[in-house]
Amino acid sequence: MTPRVYHWVREDVSQTSDAAPVRQREGMRREKNSSLLGCLAILWVAAMMLAPSACTGGETPGQKLQFAVMTYNHSLRWGNLQAAAAYLKADKREEWLKRRRRLMETVNLLDYELVDVRHLEMTSLDAEVTVTFTWSTKTSNIVETTSILQTWKYLDEEKRWELEGQKEIEREIPLESESIEGEL
Repeated sequence: MTPRVYHWVREDVSQTSDAAPVRQREGMRREKNSSLLGCLAILWVAAMMLAPSACTGGETPGQKLQFAVMTYNHSLRWGNLQAAAAYLKADKREEWLKRRRRLMETVNLLDYELVDVRHLEMTSLDAEVTVTFTWSTKTSNIVETTSILQTWKYLDEEKRWELEGQKEIEREIPLESESIEGEL
């Protein structure tokens, strides 16, 4: 059902009677505003035509990389290993899941920070991402920090990013251990 839009229009008041409603006595009458209604209908149709293109398919590889990196590392942080494994090659997922489940039995991931994201070349669809994880073992309350270098590759046919590999590049020694080692 189309909503009715009205506006008040000035009219000649010399021919109105005393019994006429107040607005008519003041020289006003109500008239349907079809031009405003038409404009609103055109705007609504245009918005509906543009909405699907804004929601799907318009992402650049850079935006897809950002989403993949955030989803993978967030999934790791919260122990959602199945979601994280979706970013690995299919033939490596099962082995990765086994190793990661064993690791998660002894380690608590407390936080992560994306430190650096860079494409290896301007035209390349390969990227390196540096992530710093804060963690502790389940048997200790000592918080440790480890930086990981992740290598990502864009699969053009599938239009998605895949994690090719990761390696530890730096581990900070907790302050307590540093001071103890310095005294020994």
